[in-house]
Amino acid sequence: MKLHHHQQLGIDTDDATYQANHKRVRATFGLACIFNCLFGCGRKARDWAWLHDSDPSDVNNYIPLCRICHKEYDRPQWLQEESRLERERIEAGRSFKGWSPERRSAQRKRMLEYWSDPERRAKQSKKARDDRPWEGRRPQTEGDLR
Repeated sequence: MKLHHHQQLGIDTDDATYQANHKRVRATFGLACIFNCLFGCGRKARDWAWLHDSDPSDVNNYIPLCRICHKEYDRPQWLQEESRLERERIEAGRSFKGWSPERRSAQRKRMLEYWSDPERRAKQSKKARDDRPWEGRRPQTEGDLR
């Protein structure tokens, strides 16, 4: 059974106080999904995250966060540092693709140019008709009931 990330941290999410606090926050501010993540990642918020080392019964001590930022915020400090170092190691490696928005846009442009060539499209259509992919790839024999 997979544990909720709060349960992994030792927070009892079934506790009536925990549930009541979150219910008060939702009643005061609404659903978290109507806000953007407060950590500025650009995603929509999903959870109301309690600010650590503050009074959990005060509704002003909760912020809207996306699930990824919320999980990262709740992680112990040593795990955050370990995760950051692992990310840096991967990004520094030769196999890291690094799909930035600019690279994604350039790749999209190349693919659109490639497939908008009428000769290439005609060639691909002919190949598809000749291959007859709808018949499947298995050899057809008499009496084959597959």
